[in-house]
Amino acid sequence: MSTSSVLYRVRRMLGDMGSPFVMSVVADGVSSMLDCNAAPVEPQSINVITSPDNGTTWTAPLALGTDYTVDAFNGKLIFQNPPAQGNVVLVRGVSYVDWTDTDLVDFIQIAFLQHTYHRNPPVVLNAVAGAIPQTQVLPANEERAVAILAVIESYWDLATAKAKNFTIDTGDGTVIPLAQQYEHIMSHIDRLMARYEDLAQKLGVGLYAIEVLTLRRKSRMIGTLVPVYIDQEIEGRFWPPDRALPPIPVLANIRIHYCGIFSLGTQYNINDEVIEGGVTYVALAANIDVDPYTDTQAGDGITGLNWKQSWINNTGYGYGYTW
Repeated sequence: MSTSSVLYRVRRMLGDMGSPFVMSVVADGVSSMLDCNAAPVEPQSINVITSPDNGTTWTAPLALGTDYTVDAFNGKLIFQNPPAQGNVVLVRGVSYVDWTDTDLVDFIQIAFLQHTYHRNPPVVLNAVAGAIPQTQVLPANEERAVAILAVIESYWDLATAKAKNFTIDTGDGTVIPLAQQYEHIMSHIDRLMARYEDLAQKLGVGLYAIEVLTLRRKSRMIGTLVPVYIDQEIEGRFWPPDRALPPIPVLANIRIHYCGIFSLGTQYNINDEVIEGGVTYVALAANIDVDPYTDTQAGDGITGLNWKQSWINNTGYGYGYTW
């Protein structure tokens, strides 16, 4: 699997494989901008040559980025220096309906990152030659799923642009329902998302992969997580059993180190937690001899340069810290 193969699938789904165009103009020696009469255009496909003698001889192709730049979205060429008066300028290139290859590759990258979120072991879209260890490439059977997700991303951008349109009614019976474009695009996004969801569930991959998770349970008596052990066969039981360590859900800030009551002369590090005047403070930066109350009052009263107040696990002075 590679970016180029996914790009080909995306273009097929969009029904936009590109249209070559050729145009020529006679330079006036003044204008430095040339309209290609096609948009958007792929900058890397543009080839520009000039002829000083009405097409009898031609110069070498001009250099993109040095002799001229391309406004891909509007289909315009901007020359560094206007071509000499009377020169014939010949332009060849490829134009598309909505998106250039550069745009679609960006959508593909976004789709790939979403599709492989939390993938373990991690995979890449393009193999890296000579990498040690060897890179793991996304399997070919997931190529269509990534392509569908990339098309969805492109349609979301298109729908956002079309959302500014509205139905025009001239009052004489002429109605131009431009708003229907937005509705059609949004409807097709729903159908594509259903297709992607179906593929992801059947292949067990992507955003809609069906997962079996090990849930953690907290003891109501002592307030700690109950240990989870790896399953064993009856015939193969051994003691002590192996502990499983599924990730602990984090729904709030984690206090890394409780340091008790604030004291001068003590070195505090980031996420150290102290109590000063019955209020809990958390260190935002390493510091020494910076009083939390004074530091936060110098800020907005809650957050200072080195400390911030916290109401999570704030039991106040005399009760101490609770895990």
